[in-house]
Amino acid sequence: MGILGGVPLLDLEYVEDQAAEVDMNVVATADGALVEVQGTGEKRSFRRTEMDAMLDLAQKGVGELAAVQRQVLAPTLEEVAAVQAKAHRRPAPPKSEKDLWGRP
Repeated sequence: MGILGGVPLLDLEYVEDQAAEVDMNVVATADGALVEVQGTGEKRSFRRTEMDAMLDLAQKGVGELAAVQRQVLAPTLEEVAAVQAKAHRRPAPPKSEKDLWGRP
């Protein structure tokens, strides 16, 4: 994300990124915890209020992305939960090494 023309923007396209006054990378978890924040004044410095606005916008975007991922993955996650709920299979006994290689 970044600031372009004085406006914080999320998910900049290449042309926007090249022209951005401020560039920021934000990594966050679905529940809003920050993992990484890296901001650079590419063409100018930025104020704390601008940084806070960018972080708010980034966390809103991460929340929206996580919601879409949960929705899309819901059927798959239900299948995984169903498989995990079944009784665990017993591991197969190890094979004899002589049966693995065959004749020389």
